[in-house]
Amino acid sequence: MTWSRVSEWWNRFFFAPGDPRPLALLRVGLGAMMALEWILIAPNLQELFGPHGFLEIRLMDAVSGPSTASFAAEIAALGLPYGLALWIFYGIRCYAILGFTLGVGTRFHTVLLWITQVLVMRSGVFAVYGVDRYFHLLLFPMMFLRTDGALSLHRRGPAEKPDWRSTFGLRWLQILILLTYLDAGLSKAAGPGWWDGNAIWRCLNMPEFRVWDFTWMAQVPWLPKLIGWSTLFFETFYPIAAFIPFVGGLWALVIIGMHLGIALFMGLGIFGVTMALINFTLFVFPRFTGRRARPGRPGARAP
Repeated sequence: MTWSRVSEWWNRFFFAPGDPRPLALLRVGLGAMMALEWILIAPNLQELFGPHGFLEIRLMDAVSGPSTASFAAEIAALGLPYGLALWIFYGIRCYAILGFTLGVGTRFHTVLLWITQVLVMRSGVFAVYGVDRYFHLLLFPMMFLRTDGALSLHRRGPAEKPDWRSTFGLRWLQILILLTYLDAGLSKAAGPGWWDGNAIWRCLNMPEFRVWDFTWMAQVPWLPKLIGWSTLFFETFYPIAAFIPFVGGLWALVIIGMHLGIALFMGLGIFGVTMALINFTLFVFPRFTGRRARPGRPGARAP
């Protein structure tokens, strides 16, 4: 392969005009899931983030540094009751989620939302889990990307025309997410639990995750092994398969099915649906939107 062909492929892959709707749909979907999570958290706000909740403020700060609780404590130092200060933080985050989701002042609200997400992430093991880490992971690059080219109050008309920035942003987020799957697959493969089926057994039968009775799997030990091997295979090789024509779309659908299964059989609804949404918007939806660009320079028009 000559250098000119490599350059041609590079420009086509990263900079060909792309549809803005996938990034916009991702923004709306993430905002909706963050809003749902925050609504569910509201009744337990003091227990999760309060100074004398599941984890006291001193332990939060010692374990992870400045947290939501310490942020509220700073506000409370001005003379406000701590509970009110905590609700002020809650309101600020809700405001940021709303602006981010609706696409109004998108960049400002994305930055504000990322700052509040950092504080949430630093607020102890009882307040965050996997889905919050993906919120945190995606919000950072989205501060620098154009995500309001469609599906936003900023634009009341049709979506913007295909633009190289949309393609570049999509590739950035695709590669970022694929690296997390590669890391997950390799990490799981390093231990015996996913090879002998024990990890699947524990995921489905531990009290905190158990939704259905899967103890019958003890009679068919090959089944959890098969599920474990399949998980290792599809996660580890996702970064390769994702960009193979036709195969990539089917592979993404398998990953989406896996996450919907997590939502249904482990009770991790927000996590499962969010991950399915991320994979749909980044790897399935773009295959059906926009116009394909001709190979060539950045900004080349699509046929």
